Amino acid sequence: MVADYYQSRYRELRAEGLFNAAVASFFQARADATAAEQEVEAALAVAGVEDAADRFATLANLNRLGYVWCPPGQVPPVTWSAGIPSLMTYILEHGPTPH
Repeated sequence: MVADYYQSRYRELRAEGLFNAAVASFFQARADATAAEQEVEAALAVAGVEDAADRFATLANLNRLGYVWCPPGQVPPVTWSAGIPSLMTYILEHGPTPH
């Protein structure tokens, strides 16, 4: 069932300590959009990931989990997208605790 998959991924983001980054302002209402890397980094900083190295690691971990992705071979400016837009929508809609 799709909801079970989404809840599993939700719990994965929480367990990995990535939930706040996953709901950073960059992602709000942008599940089907792209954003420049600078926008993503700024949103992560506002979400509490203040150190540049930590932002890089957080973004890499969100990418590793498939929550966001960056098409390979981009020439700057680099853009990021939701890995699975419907998963991102689910995470944003369900807030801090799964339903």
